[in-house]
Amino acid sequence: MDAVIDFNERLRRIANHLLLNASFIDNIGLMHGKMGISIFFYHFARITQNKIYEEYAGELIDEIYQEINKSTPTDFENGLAGIGWGIEYLAQNKFIEADTDDVLEEFDARLKRELDCNPPESIGLLNGLVGFGTYFLKRVQDPTSTNEDTPTLTNKQTLIHLIDELSGKLLNDAIEKYLTGEISIRGKESYLYPSITTRKVRTNSPGKDSGDFELPRMQKLKPTTLKGPRVNTKEIFDITSDYPTLIWFLAELFEKAIFNSKVKKLIQRLLEPLVNTDNFPKLHSNRVLLAAAIKKIENCKAESRSLIGESSNPMEQKSLSGAKINKTKTSSSLATKVLVGNHPFDEINKGRLTLDTISRKLLTGITRETIKSELVPSNTATKYGASGLAWIYNQLLVTTQNRHFEKEMKYWINQSFSFDAARRYVVFNIENENNALGLLEGIAGIGFSYNVLVRSKDVTL
Repeated sequence: MDAVIDFNERLRRIANHLLLNASFIDNIGLMHGKMGISIFFYHFARITQNKIYEEYAGELIDEIYQEINKSTPTDFENGLAGIGWGIEYLAQNKFIEADTDDVLEEFDARLKRELDCNPPESIGLLNGLVGFGTYFLKRVQDPTSTNEDTPTLTNKQTLIHLIDELSGKLLNDAIEKYLTGEISIRGKESYLYPSITTRKVRTNSPGKDSGDFELPRMQKLKPTTLKGPRVNTKEIFDITSDYPTLIWFLAELFEKAIFNSKVKKLIQRLLEPLVNTDNFPKLHSNRVLLAAAIKKIENCKAESRSLIGESSNPMEQKSLSGAKINKTKTSSSLATKVLVGNHPFDEINKGRLTLDTISRKLLTGITRETIKSELVPSNTATKYGASGLAWIYNQLLVTTQNRHFEKEMKYWINQSFSFDAARRYVVFNIENENNALGLLEGIAGIGFSYNVLVRSKDVTL
């Protein structure tokens, strides 16, 4: 019982600090700004039944719309793709009432135009193609949308264009470079950790019962240097790493049966290097992250319309003008084989290795202490730390129903709220001090993780 009261108190302190400070930050985006903080408050309001938090969340949404302008970036991390995803998320989970086809009409148009005229060079979630794709995928995942809706058809067509862009990049790049996010450096020196600003977040001033936080700046960590002739690498845990997030995104496209013939080939190409265990991530934390993505592929089931042989390309089902066109009949047995029979990985390896075998190998020998030793010291936030590990273990629980992963998820949630011996500090290491309040690297993300993973079971991410 004490643990529950303790969590509630810490969440209240996080909420109070955000109430005092969130409106003063310049970033309106999902990962580090007002959009993500608003999502935290909507969840916290639902859990606590406190209207103050819900009203403040709505005020933040109003501020976001007032501050959007022509110079607002389009990326997922700080820009329109992430903000639009957040609005769609809130609507789909009934935190707000909105016709998102109307509210996000200009978002759709601008992001589509950006993809057509100035597509991002990277493939990543935060600033690349997967970020754009995640926005459009969320739009078509609206349970109220159908292929009769012009916005849905248009957004699916945009996703098909984006899949082509991804395919072109993966044909030109070596897949191995995306495997762990490592940077190989040949020579005498190798930097094992990036320079990261460390800050302490005080949850209670000595002798006072204060709900506020103090955020004194601390010294930067110096990179560790190894000397020698061998190739060394920089590798840290990062929940937004390109390789697993790309696999996850493609798995969700596969489930929605969007351009499955191309998506299947991309999945095959991405999974080929995992035949060789030498290509596994070196860090246990990154192995768990990759295993969660593999389990997502293993469990994905395409929507029923593809199982009966309908084309997965929405433009082959109905034109944008609304006129029905003839569908090319395909073999339902072939569709069934592709979608619910052998997995893409099994096909390219002729049954020698299964997805389950790969994920088991990735998870073999994983220990909490080893993972803790790999994390940037005392990092409890989502991107590089304990809250991120909690999310990963939750996804493993969802896909496997293995209660071991539930125990691990709760352990890392506890770690994300870890206090020092004096029980006065929650300690974070963050790259950018301006991100200390947000979802990805700040206190809103820690509170959001607990609200969703432990307290809420009625949301769709």
